[in-house]
Amino acid sequence: MVSKREVVMITGLSGVTIWRRMKAGDFPLSVQLTPNKIGWFLDEIETWMESRPRGVAELPANLKQVQ
Repeated sequence: MVSKREVVMITGLSGVTIWRRMKAGDFPLSVQLTPNKIGWFLDEIETWMESRPRGVAELPANLKQVQ
């Protein structure tokens, strides 16, 4: 089990981006560990990262509309 801080460090995503992607169904869901703490299964984070294209930075949604 990894904490939000660890997921941010592992993925390079911000906490807000992680939340938005979870809401959109594009990121593993967190698990409620205590009333004030969430975590993720490390294997799910690793699988998600392996499924992402390598070497291609994603543009923010607002920039995708301009192109």
